Amino acid sequence: MKILLFTLELPPATNGIATFDGEFAAGLLEAGHELVLLTTQETAACAPHTGKAPAWVRLSGRHAAALDEVRHFLPFDDAVAAHYAAAGLVYAEWLRAHADTLRADLALVPDFGGIGAFLHPLPCPLVVVCHCLHQQLAAHDPRPTPGAGFLSALEFDALTRADALIALGERNARDIRRRTGREVGVAPLPLPPSAFAVARDASIAAPPRGIVAGRLDPYRGAETVARALQTLHDEGLPVVVDWYGADVPAPGGGRMSDRLAAEFPSVWGRSLRWHPPLPRDELARRRAA
Repeated sequence: MKILLFTLELPPATNGIATFDGEFAAGLLEAGHELVLLTTQETAACAPHTGKAPAWVRLSGRHAAALDEVRHFLPFDDAVAAHYAAAGLVYAEWLRAHADTLRADLALVPDFGGIGAFLHPLPCPLVVVCHCLHQQLAAHDPRPTPGAGFLSALEFDALTRADALIALGERNARDIRRRTGREVGVAPLPLPPSAFAVARDASIAAPPRGIVAGRLDPYRGAETVARALQTLHDEGLPVVVDWYGADVPAPGGGRMSDRLAAEFPSVWGRSLRWHPPLPRDELARRRAA
């Protein structure tokens, strides 16, 4: 199986993500897979015990590099968010450039940081390997985490966008199911080929999704949609609606986006995801997808 593995951290870095992803990549190679490692880390390395080497794609981008530089002037959690967003932009740029020629059976990405939110278009199913979400870490940290909201939004988008989710243990799988309402497979390392079977049928894992185009206007049903999604959320039935359109003043003052975020906090940005307007051709492409 030809697998694309997207990761920011690999040895010789010594943090937990690098250690995990390095062992993960080595295990895939030793299992006989053809592995393509895509990383923004210039010094990344992978030394499988079999001696079989992966194909490397080391990426960089001018605009993302500028964003990444900003992180040096930000508080820690905001800096982490900027770092992952910068890498995500690099991956998205590379995928667009190679959309017509890239071939693979599967794309894998770790859950931490929400890189999977940027991985489109892909020529194959996307599987998020759930090891440790930033939002899970933040839940056990008594300190304020100002960047956690943005990182959590990226992670949640990646988890809902993926064709399948795999956790390494049942306890973590239960937590991811609770957070997303999605099915999560359990497969301890090294992942057997059967762990990827669910990705072949995206309908098993992906919640129903819809697109709305138009101003975020109460007369266009913005509050009605939010209320319906809230009801579905409370019943444990995940549905995702992407709303593309301009923000407008709310009746009585303020902006509609702020009102919806305040009245429906459990679905705003999760089940109901508001985006700026899109050109018609891009909107048509997303509807078709």
